[in-house]
Amino acid sequence: MEKASSKRGRQEENGGEGKDARQRTLAYAQPCPRMQLCREYMCSLNLEAAYFNPACDRCFCVTCASAARIPDILEQHNQHGHPYEVPKGWCGFGLDVPRRAHTLEVFDKWAVAFHGCPGTALASILDEGQLMTPGATLLDGTTLPNRLTRGGDDRIGLYTSPSIKYAELDIYTQPSEWQGHTVRIVLQCRQKMDIRPPQLRIERETIGWQGRFGKAAISQHFPNAEIERVTTAHNSIIPYRVLVSMDIQTREEEEEAKKNVRNVQAAALNARQATTAFEASEEKIKIAQANLAALVQAEKEHKAALAKVQKEKKTAQNEANAAVAGKRHVATAQSAAQDGLVRALCTFVTDQNILRTLQPSIQALIFNQVTQLNFHGWRIDWKTRAGLEGVAALAAAVASSRSLTTANLRGCGMSAKGLAVLATQGVAKSSSLSLLDLSCNKDMLKGEEGRVACTALAQALASCSSLRKLNLRECNMSTEVFIVLATQGVAKSPLLSCLDLSCNEDMLKCGVGQAASTALAKALAVCSSLQKLHLDGAWRGRRGGVGGS
Repeated sequence: MEKASSKRGRQEENGGEGKDARQRTLAYAQPCPRMQLCREYMCSLNLEAAYFNPACDRCFCVTCASAARIPDILEQHNQHGHPYEVPKGWCGFGLDVPRRAHTLEVFDKWAVAFHGCPGTALASILDEGQLMTPGATLLDGTTLPNRLTRGGDDRIGLYTSPSIKYAELDIYTQPSEWQGHTVRIVLQCRQKMDIRPPQLRIERETIGWQGRFGKAAISQHFPNAEIERVTTAHNSIIPYRVLVSMDIQTREEEEEAKKNVRNVQAAALNARQATTAFEASEEKIKIAQANLAALVQAEKEHKAALAKVQKEKKTAQNEANAAVAGKRHVATAQSAAQDGLVRALCTFVTDQNILRTLQPSIQALIFNQVTQLNFHGWRIDWKTRAGLEGVAALAAAVASSRSLTTANLRGCGMSAKGLAVLATQGVAKSSSLSLLDLSCNKDMLKGEEGRVACTALAQALASCSSLRKLNLRECNMSTEVFIVLATQGVAKSPLLSCLDLSCNEDMLKCGVGQAASTALAKALAVCSSLQKLHLDGAWRGRRGGVGGS
């Protein structure tokens, strides 16, 4: 007779914890179509009825599991300490377990485990009365072949999992077709877990899942690194239920479906890009053909210039042929794009004097030909509209450059509005700029416009992924402007290592400098990258200096 403790151990599988859950399951004991279909399949296998215990049949299909309010995980708090994943979507047919299962109290002391097997092997397993390892001699005298195990004799053993999602995979169950349904078989077992390694090991998945699907989890409840159990103790696993599923979607099929969706999306994107490229090629062909037609007409009208027209005709023909070839082999020319950007930025600057001054630097930046930008001592009136156009073009070039590491704007007369444009459109978007020298620009941070410009500089400092050194020496920075720089820029900068604020005499002056000192101290406390700070001549009176905590 089954012990009371074993009965308690089975109660969890009836839909939850204890008597109330058992009553819920019995209350829903209506004929289940899914259970009946699985029972018909089991009958078709012609298995010995003596192997089964119908009193322990359980239906975990979606309808029955929902009605019984069965959770996804059971036995979290059992004395063996190993929870398992409830086989929702499956129908279970109880096995007549051996007497030793009751004596050993396996339903209380042993953990639940799942072992996927082909339907063709089920009869042999029931005949043997236990799981067998590859190489074992069966009752019919044959040797069990090694179907899946790789890695030598050290890997030979019995493989189980606490996750039904792992055990149901095709590599283990080898699903079969029956009356238009896809059928899978998994054995629900009790497994002794207090066995020391190497006789019992908990390991990662060994089916090549990571190579196919990356870091995608096989089960929501067990990590891929601890989802498989392997043991060499043959008698430590006792099957007690045959689980049957019809037409379930495995995790493998789910991930393959996701992969197919991604492939379709990628193919659609490639198709759109190819269409765009094709249309661009068609447009080029039309333009080239129009040019060719114009040159042919010019040849007819201007016979005196026949030689020149013929040369141009040949050039146009070559261009047309190149455009047709480009229709089949579309390739974006980086230099053409850079030329276009230079022309666009130069067109943006209306003042020709400023354009002549800035054009060489803009072109060198866009073509990634310089690492240093030196405007030291330049005297461009950055306050005018033309000056702001120039600084906007220069900022766009700085943002585009991948070679620029140093920008020297020392004493160049930079205005507050110019600094705001340079910071937001250039420095904030640069991926290579590491040193920015704005020293000796004494009108740059004055008044309300200076505060706005400093706000833009602080936001650029916080968002720029490359800026490490900032020089604001002799910029007549006020206390209010400095507080903005410290709280919104220095405190949030990811890489700033050197900050020079020397000779800003009003920045930490007596009376109001204490608030600036406190702001700087708080910024230093959170900016882990700052290594050098220059404050020579940055305060007046006795209340200067860095304060705060």
